[in-house]
Amino acid sequence: MKYLILFDIDGTIVNLKKGVAAPVFFKAIKEVLGFEINPNIHIDFAGRTDYGILTYLLKTYNFPGTIEHELLEDIYNKIYEDFKNILSVDSIRILDGVPTLLELLSQNNELKLGLVTGNFKKNALLKLEMCGLDKYFSFGAFGDFLPNRLDLPKIALQNANSMNGNIFKNTNTIVIGDTHRDIQSAQHNKMKSLAVATGGSQYLELLKFNPDAIFESFDNPSNVYNTILSLF
Repeated sequence: MKYLILFDIDGTIVNLKKGVAAPVFFKAIKEVLGFEINPNIHIDFAGRTDYGILTYLLKTYNFPGTIEHELLEDIYNKIYEDFKNILSVDSIRILDGVPTLLELLSQNNELKLGLVTGNFKKNALLKLEMCGLDKYFSFGAFGDFLPNRLDLPKIALQNANSMNGNIFKNTNTIVIGDTHRDIQSAQHNKMKSLAVATGGSQYLELLKFNPDAIFESFDNPSNVYNTILSLF
């Protein structure tokens, strides 16, 4: 049997320097839609989709109706171009143990790695490429047009099966992430969940949502790898 391992990105395998993302989003909104976002507004980026973040901001500022697809693409393109300029070893880093864990998982022929991320696709791939992790992921589900992440695992599963001949089921799929929203998305789709407290959520906070496994970090990748195998 083949098993599907779906990874979140931010806070799970890489960390973006605090304060980097919000100004880029605000700048893109101003350039495309013509109004300024208060830089002091509080936004919880953790576990949310980029589409969900944008629609929340627009609703907060009483933007009329829903944003047109073309305008949304313009915003994403501007965010992407700015991220290309600002991403560096100083602004994004790979979390401890992640390269070894991904290598262990990728060498197991019974496992297939994919993504479930709230990032819009171009930005997700940019972050992975910057960190040299893109080689481990050939498919996924992204946050371009979904208001929340509950449906991301289902979409990733569908994409995996379309590429590999319907060999994966929700019962042999695990979602790995750093927020309660990752855990809930797995449970919503009757998949296994593994939480890691390397993002914005504390270990005990994540534990309240009953993940199937939980770690403070991935700094012991062999232990994490063995735990993943034991969940199936």
